[in-house]
Amino acid sequence: MFFDFWNTIITFDDEKTVEKMRWERTNRLKKELDHFGYNFTQEKVWQTLENVRIECTEIRDNTHKELGAQEVTSLTLKKLEIDNNALSLKLAEIYSDSLLSMDLRLQTGASQTLKWLKENHFKIGLLSNTEHGTIENILLEKFNIRQYFDSITFSCDLGIRKPEVEIFKHALDSLLMQPDEAMHIGDTPEADILGAKQSGIKAIYLNAKNRPYPDELSQPDFIIKKLNQIMEVLKNYDY
Repeated sequence: MFFDFWNTIITFDDEKTVEKMRWERTNRLKKELDHFGYNFTQEKVWQTLENVRIECTEIRDNTHKELGAQEVTSLTLKKLEIDNNALSLKLAEIYSDSLLSMDLRLQTGASQTLKWLKENHFKIGLLSNTEHGTIENILLEKFNIRQYFDSITFSCDLGIRKPEVEIFKHALDSLLMQPDEAMHIGDTPEADILGAKQSGIKAIYLNAKNRPYPDELSQPDFIIKKLNQIMEVLKNYDY
C-alpha cells in the first residue's frame, strides 16, 4: 500500500493557511537577504517568489520534472540578480523550514489506518511529490508515524514527479513488489490516480474535501472520504 503525503497523510485547513505560510516565508527570506546586505522591499521579495512559484509550477505540470528547494531559491536569486551560492543554500533551508509555520495535522484516521495495515502485515510505502523531503521526514517523526513506513520515495530525490511511471516503478522496486500487488492512495486525480493507473497499480481516491473527480481522467478503483475506510476496502477486496 502506497500513500501520498500532503492532504492524504498530513493536511491543513485551506489555501488561506498556505498564503499565510508564504508571507511568513517572504519575511524570513527578506530578513536573510538583509543580513547578507541585499536590501529589497517585502513586496519585491513576495512578487519574485510568486513569479518563481508560477514558473516552477508550469515546469512541473508540463514536464513532471521536480524542482527542489535549492533550485527554487537559486532561480529566485537569479531573478533578483544575485550570484551568491552560500546565500542560496541558506535560503533553501529557510524556504523549506517555513512549511513548519503552518498549522499541520494528521489526516483523520491516519494513525489508526497505518497501525492496522502494519499489524496485518501489509508493506507500506510513502510516495510524495515534494520540494523538500527533509520537512516531510521531520513531520513523520513529529506525528510518530515514521515507523509504519517500509519505504519512502520523494520526488525531489529522483528529479521526477507523479504521475510519471518511473517514480511509481521506483517505489515498487523499493518494496520488491509488482504493480498488480500494490495499491496507491492519494487526493490528486492526475498525480495519484492517473499515475497509479498508468503504472498498473490499483488507485484509491481520497476525497476528504468533497471535490468532484474529473470525468476525462482514468477513474479510481475505489473512492473513500476517510482514510480508515481503507480497512473496509481491503477486507472486501479479492486478492
